[in-house]
Amino acid sequence: MSQYDISYELPTLAGDSGRVRAAVQADMPVSERLSIGLRASSTVLPALTAQASVDARYRTQTWLGTLGADVDWQNGWTTGLRGTLTHSDGPWTTSLNAQSVFGVRGGHKYAAGLAYRGEVLNVLATARYETGALAPMGGLASVSTDATYHFGSAAVRAGFGLRSSAAFETLTWQAYTGGTYWLTPRFGLGGQYRVIGQQATGLLSPAASVEATVVPAPGLGVTAGYTFAREGALTWPSGQGRGPYVRLDLLVNQQK
Repeated sequence: MSQYDISYELPTLAGDSGRVRAAVQADMPVSERLSIGLRASSTVLPALTAQASVDARYRTQTWLGTLGADVDWQNGWTTGLRGTLTHSDGPWTTSLNAQSVFGVRGGHKYAAGLAYRGEVLNVLATARYETGALAPMGGLASVSTDATYHFGSAAVRAGFGLRSSAAFETLTWQAYTGGTYWLTPRFGLGGQYRVIGQQATGLLSPAASVEATVVPAPGLGVTAGYTFAREGALTWPSGQGRGPYVRLDLLVNQQK
Protein backbone atom coordinates (compact mmCIF):
# COMPACT_ATOMS: atom_id res chain seq x y z
CA MET A 1 0.00 0.00 0.00
CA SER A 2 1.36 3.42 -0.97
CA GLN A 3 0.31 6.93 0.07
CA TYR A 4 1.30 10.29 -1.38
CA ASP A 5 0.68 13.71 0.12
CA ILE A 6 1.45 17.31 -0.80
CA SER A 7 0.29 20.00 1.61
CA TYR A 8 0.66 23.67 2.46
CA GLU A 9 0.67 24.79 6.09
CA LEU A 10 -0.57 28.33 6.64
CA PRO A 11 1.54 30.90 8.51
CA THR A 12 1.01 30.79 12.27
CA LEU A 13 -0.04 33.56 14.65
CA ALA A 14 3.47 33.37 16.16
CA GLY A 15 4.87 34.63 12.87
CA ASP A 16 6.17 31.37 11.40
CA SER A 17 6.10 31.29 7.62
CA GLY A 18 3.89 28.95 5.66
CA ARG A 19 5.39 25.60 4.62
CA VAL A 20 5.08 23.38 1.54
CA ARG A 21 5.49 19.71 2.45
CA ALA A 22 5.54 16.53 0.34
CA ALA A 23 5.51 12.96 1.65
CA VAL A 24 5.37 9.39 0.38
CA GLN A 25 4.82 6.16 2.28
CA ALA A 26 4.89 2.54 1.13
CA ASP A 27 4.23 -0.65 3.11
CA MET A 28 5.17 -3.94 1.45
CA PRO A 29 4.40 -7.35 2.96
CA VAL A 30 7.16 -9.80 2.03
CA SER A 31 5.63 -12.83 3.73
CA GLU A 32 3.13 -13.66 6.46
CA ARG A 33 5.76 -12.78 9.07
CA LEU A 34 7.94 -10.14 7.38
CA SER A 35 7.02 -6.68 6.09
CA ILE A 36 9.04 -3.69 4.85
CA GLY A 37 8.09 -0.02 5.12
CA LEU A 38 9.54 2.99 3.27
CA ARG A 39 8.84 6.60 4.20
CA ALA A 40 10.13 9.92 2.89
CA SER A 41 9.11 13.53 3.34
CA SER A 42 10.49 16.95 2.50
CA THR A 43 9.71 20.57 3.25
CA VAL A 44 10.77 22.84 0.39
CA LEU A 45 9.58 26.21 1.66
CA PRO A 46 10.61 28.33 3.54
CA ALA A 47 13.71 26.13 4.13
CA LEU A 48 14.74 22.79 2.72
CA THR A 49 14.49 19.76 5.01
CA ALA A 50 14.27 16.07 4.13
CA GLN A 51 13.66 12.83 6.01
CA ALA A 52 13.70 9.22 4.85
CA SER A 53 13.39 5.91 6.70
CA VAL A 54 13.20 2.20 6.02
CA ASP A 55 11.68 -0.29 8.47
CA ALA A 56 11.54 -4.08 8.68
CA ARG A 57 9.05 -5.89 10.92
CA TYR A 58 9.15 -9.61 11.74
CA ARG A 59 6.51 -11.37 13.86
CA THR A 60 5.99 -14.90 15.13
CA GLN A 61 3.53 -16.22 17.69
CA THR A 62 5.72 -15.16 20.63
CA TRP A 63 8.36 -12.83 19.11
CA LEU A 64 8.17 -9.38 17.53
CA GLY A 65 11.23 -7.65 16.10
CA THR A 66 11.68 -4.37 14.25
CA LEU A 67 14.72 -2.79 12.65
CA GLY A 68 14.88 0.65 11.08
CA ALA A 69 17.24 3.22 9.60
CA ASP A 70 16.70 6.98 9.25
CA VAL A 71 18.34 9.81 7.33
CA ASP A 72 17.53 13.46 8.08
CA TRP A 73 18.68 16.75 6.62
CA GLN A 74 17.98 19.91 8.63
CA ASN A 75 20.91 22.30 8.85
CA GLY A 76 23.18 19.25 8.67
CA TRP A 77 22.98 15.50 8.20
CA THR A 78 21.68 13.11 10.85
CA THR A 79 21.52 9.34 10.45
CA GLY A 80 20.11 6.80 12.84
CA LEU A 81 19.55 3.12 13.55
CA ARG A 82 16.82 1.71 15.79
CA GLY A 83 15.41 -1.64 16.75
CA THR A 84 13.06 -3.40 19.14
CA LEU A 85 12.68 -6.99 20.28
CA THR A 86 9.71 -8.26 22.30
CA HIS A 87 8.98 -11.75 23.58
CA SER A 88 5.67 -12.79 25.18
CA ASP A 89 5.17 -16.10 26.98
CA GLY A 90 2.00 -16.45 29.06
CA PRO A 91 1.95 -13.74 31.74
CA TRP A 92 5.59 -12.76 31.02
CA THR A 93 6.74 -10.12 28.53
CA THR A 94 10.33 -9.04 27.93
CA SER A 95 11.41 -6.18 25.69
CA LEU A 96 14.57 -4.52 24.39
CA ASN A 97 14.71 -1.14 22.63
CA ALA A 98 17.71 0.61 21.10
CA GLN A 99 18.19 3.79 19.10
CA SER A 100 21.43 5.47 18.01
CA VAL A 101 21.57 8.76 16.12
CA PHE A 102 24.74 10.17 14.54
CA GLY A 103 25.41 13.66 13.20
CA VAL A 104 24.53 17.18 14.27
CA ARG A 105 21.86 15.96 16.72
CA GLY A 106 23.43 12.68 17.81
CA GLY A 107 22.53 10.60 20.83
CA HIS A 108 21.74 7.13 22.11
CA LYS A 109 18.74 5.62 23.87
CA TYR A 110 18.56 2.06 25.23
CA ALA A 111 15.87 0.40 27.34
CA ALA A 112 15.01 -3.05 28.68
CA GLY A 113 11.81 -4.18 30.37
CA LEU A 114 10.37 -7.20 32.11
CA ALA A 115 6.66 -7.45 32.91
CA TYR A 116 4.53 -10.03 34.68
CA ARG A 117 0.74 -9.82 34.45
CA GLY A 118 -1.04 -12.39 36.58
CA GLU A 119 -4.58 -12.67 37.85
CA VAL A 120 -3.85 -10.78 41.09
CA LEU A 121 -0.23 -9.60 40.75
CA ASN A 122 1.30 -7.22 38.18
CA VAL A 123 5.02 -6.39 38.16
CA LEU A 124 7.00 -4.11 35.84
CA ALA A 125 10.79 -3.64 35.92
CA THR A 126 12.60 -1.26 33.54
CA ALA A 127 16.12 -0.02 32.88
CA ARG A 128 17.04 2.98 30.70
CA TYR A 129 20.20 4.67 29.46
CA GLU A 130 20.03 7.85 27.36
CA THR A 131 22.65 10.32 26.11
CA GLY A 132 22.99 13.28 23.75
CA ALA A 133 20.05 14.82 21.93
CA LEU A 134 17.83 11.83 22.80
CA ALA A 135 18.20 12.42 26.56
CA PRO A 136 17.39 15.12 29.11
CA MET A 137 20.17 17.52 30.08
CA GLY A 138 23.13 15.54 31.42
CA GLY A 139 21.81 12.22 30.13
CA LEU A 140 19.90 9.59 32.05
CA ALA A 141 20.54 6.21 33.65
CA SER A 142 17.65 4.69 35.57
CA VAL A 143 16.16 1.47 36.92
CA SER A 144 12.73 1.01 38.47
CA THR A 145 10.40 -1.70 39.74
CA ASP A 146 6.66 -1.33 40.34
CA ALA A 147 4.22 -3.94 41.64
CA THR A 148 0.46 -4.03 42.24
CA TYR A 149 -1.36 -6.73 44.19
CA HIS A 150 -5.17 -7.06 43.91
CA PHE A 151 -7.36 -8.67 46.55
CA GLY A 152 -11.10 -8.30 46.91
CA SER A 153 -12.05 -4.69 46.31
CA ALA A 154 -8.59 -3.33 47.09
CA ALA A 155 -5.27 -2.91 45.29
CA VAL A 156 -1.91 -2.33 47.00
CA ARG A 157 1.03 -0.76 45.14
CA ALA A 158 4.73 -0.45 45.91
CA GLY A 159 7.80 0.56 43.94
CA PHE A 160 11.43 1.61 43.99
CA GLY A 161 13.52 3.59 41.50
CA LEU A 162 17.03 4.94 40.95
CA ARG A 163 17.98 7.82 38.61
CA SER A 164 21.38 9.24 37.71
CA SER A 165 23.06 11.25 34.99
CA ALA A 166 24.56 9.30 32.09
CA ALA A 167 28.03 9.74 33.67
CA PHE A 168 26.69 8.45 37.03
CA GLU A 169 27.68 11.71 38.76
CA THR A 170 24.43 12.13 40.68
CA LEU A 171 22.01 9.67 42.26
CA THR A 172 18.38 10.15 43.24
CA TRP A 173 16.14 7.38 44.56
CA GLN A 174 12.44 6.96 45.29
CA ALA A 175 10.46 4.41 47.29
CA TYR A 176 6.68 4.44 47.59
CA THR A 177 3.70 2.43 48.74
CA GLY A 178 -0.02 3.05 48.43
CA GLY A 179 -3.34 1.59 47.54
CA THR A 180 -6.90 2.04 46.34
CA TYR A 181 -10.15 0.71 47.81
CA TRP A 182 -12.98 0.41 45.28
CA LEU A 183 -16.29 1.40 46.87
CA THR A 184 -18.00 0.55 43.56
CA PRO A 185 -16.62 -0.78 40.27
CA ARG A 186 -16.41 2.83 39.04
CA PHE A 187 -15.29 4.77 42.13
CA GLY A 188 -12.37 4.28 44.48
CA LEU A 189 -10.53 6.10 47.26
CA GLY A 190 -6.82 5.78 47.86
CA GLY A 191 -3.55 7.28 48.95
CA GLN A 192 0.19 7.01 48.65
CA TYR A 193 3.29 7.65 50.76
CA ARG A 194 6.68 8.15 49.15
CA VAL A 195 10.22 9.17 50.08
CA ILE A 196 12.71 10.70 47.62
CA GLY A 197 16.40 10.93 48.49
CA GLN A 198 19.40 12.58 46.85
CA GLN A 199 22.89 11.22 47.46
CA ALA A 200 24.85 14.41 46.67
CA THR A 201 22.96 16.61 49.13
CA GLY A 202 21.75 14.04 51.64
CA LEU A 203 18.22 15.43 51.32
CA LEU A 204 15.19 13.28 52.12
CA SER A 205 11.74 14.42 51.00
CA PRO A 206 8.74 12.48 52.32
CA ALA A 207 5.29 13.17 50.84
CA ALA A 208 1.79 11.79 51.26
CA SER A 209 -1.21 12.05 48.97
CA VAL A 210 -4.92 11.27 49.05
CA GLU A 211 -6.96 10.75 45.91
CA ALA A 212 -10.21 9.61 44.35
CA THR A 213 -10.56 7.67 41.08
CA VAL A 214 -13.50 7.59 38.71
CA VAL A 215 -13.72 4.98 35.91
CA PRO A 216 -15.57 6.50 32.92
CA ALA A 217 -14.73 3.53 30.68
CA PRO A 218 -13.38 0.02 31.29
CA GLY A 219 -9.62 0.11 31.81
CA LEU A 220 -9.44 3.92 32.06
CA GLY A 221 -9.38 5.86 35.32
CA VAL A 222 -9.42 9.60 36.01
CA THR A 223 -7.76 10.35 39.34
CA ALA A 224 -7.82 13.63 41.28
CA GLY A 225 -5.87 14.12 44.49
CA TYR A 226 -3.73 16.31 46.70
CA THR A 227 -0.10 15.85 47.74
CA PHE A 228 1.12 17.01 51.13
CA ALA A 229 4.84 17.89 51.10
CA ARG A 230 7.07 20.60 52.46
CA GLU A 231 8.00 23.63 50.36
CA GLY A 232 10.88 22.91 47.98
CA ALA A 233 10.67 19.13 48.41
CA LEU A 234 12.37 16.87 45.87
CA THR A 235 10.15 15.58 43.07
CA TRP A 236 10.21 12.54 40.77
CA PRO A 237 9.64 13.01 37.01
CA SER A 238 6.64 10.65 36.96
CA GLY A 239 5.23 11.81 40.30
CA GLN A 240 3.17 14.71 41.54
CA GLY A 241 4.60 17.74 43.31
CA ARG A 242 3.05 19.53 46.24
CA GLY A 243 -0.58 20.50 45.78
CA PRO A 244 -3.55 19.24 43.72
CA TYR A 245 -3.17 17.01 40.68
CA VAL A 246 -5.20 15.18 38.05
CA ARG A 247 -3.97 12.19 36.03
CA LEU A 248 -5.18 9.43 33.70
CA ASP A 249 -4.63 5.82 34.79
CA LEU A 250 -4.64 2.60 32.79
CA LEU A 251 -6.34 0.05 35.06
CA VAL A 252 -5.24 -3.58 34.84
CA ASN A 253 -7.10 -6.41 36.61
CA GLN A 254 -9.37 -4.00 38.49
CA GLN A 255 -11.47 -6.05 40.88
CA LYS A 256 -15.23 -5.85 40.46
